[in-house]
Amino acid sequence: MFFTLLPVSALAEGGGSTGVSHAATRSLNTDNKDDQGLTYTLNAADHTATVASYDDSAPGGVIDIPDTVTSGGQPYTVTAIG
Repeated sequence: MFFTLLPVSALAEGGGSTGVSHAATRSLNTDNKDDQGLTYTLNAADHTATVASYDDSAPGGVIDIPDTVTSGGQPYTVTAIG
């Protein structure tokens, strides 16, 4: 799964490139937040992750949702935004 979310202004301008490279994996801090300001809910039973919130801290508002996130050395597959 690969998502790059664009600000509405970029879509309106017909922008093709976001200037953000896709990262297959991102590490989470102790609050389950990545370096873009995305917070994830982790499911330890099936090792999946859901994007739970965004703090609007990414430069230009462009974020890249990775395929997996890692917390405590354990990888979690990102399966949903919600």
